[in-house]
Amino acid sequence: PELLAGEPKLQDLARHLPRDRPRPLPPPGPGTRRVLLLQGCVEPAALPRARAAAVRLLQRLGLRVETLPGEQCCGALEAHLDAEARARRRARANLRRWGAWLESGGEALVGLSSACVLQIREYPELLAGEPKLQDLARRVAGRCLELGQLLARTELPQELPRPDAPGNRGTLGTLAWHPPCTLEHGLGDPETIPRLLERLGYRVLRAAETACCGAAGAYFLLQPELAERLGEARRAALEAGTPQAIVTANVGCLLHLQRPGGPPVRHWVEAAEEALRAADTCASIAEPADEGPSPSSPGGERPCT
Repeated sequence: PELLAGEPKLQDLARHLPRDRPRPLPPPGPGTRRVLLLQGCVEPAALPRARAAAVRLLQRLGLRVETLPGEQCCGALEAHLDAEARARRRARANLRRWGAWLESGGEALVGLSSACVLQIREYPELLAGEPKLQDLARRVAGRCLELGQLLARTELPQELPRPDAPGNRGTLGTLAWHPPCTLEHGLGDPETIPRLLERLGYRVLRAAETACCGAAGAYFLLQPELAERLGEARRAALEAGTPQAIVTANVGCLLHLQRPGGPPVRHWVEAAEEALRAADTCASIAEPADEGPSPSSPGGERPCT
């Protein structure tokens, strides 16, 4: 923050970044289904806990989670700023790496930020003037999924303990769901994630009206006053039901929606992974009720009954 003293919006963003240095992700794991966790340009610094939670969750479901050295930014911000030549250069470099990885037997590219996933899905359009790259761009775009979309295609093991299973009912707390514009309008999939969280035992609130939070790519930097007004209105709508946390699926929204004194704003995968860990704890507790209180969930309530 001190380095950015003359840039109030960037200074505010810097305050929200985790203080701990990004740590290496867990090893890929032994799974035979290989997925590639996109690195992005901001996520390693802004979402280290979410990335680690995503790896643990996917490994638990039997997937081998890999990363790819040399991967570049997806080019979304440059595309937003009309710097399409730079965005195309990034797309070409990424396509070569991702295409080779898919050829080696990889199943899917997985993103934690819906804006990045949408940008990669639009590579065929971005490179429309380069016919030699069209097949590769379409192949990569077709294999690029937001994490919730991948989980929707991945069957949960029957033996997996779940907080909503008979004999283990209860709530893990209340979350307010903010669907990023890139997920709702771009990818057309605003409901997969909240339904998954509800299945795992959370009460998920949806604002009466969907609206942009004001981040909008680089908009919050170029039009900070208007972006902040949008953010204030969105925060008010999301906080109306007094949630214990706000969850979203895009790094820009996550950073922009945070405010001092408000409920924490988190990536949804952290809540999902915590729910499964809470379910494990519940499963390990004996059934008799006189053995003491059940452990508290991440939301502060009891997940076990």
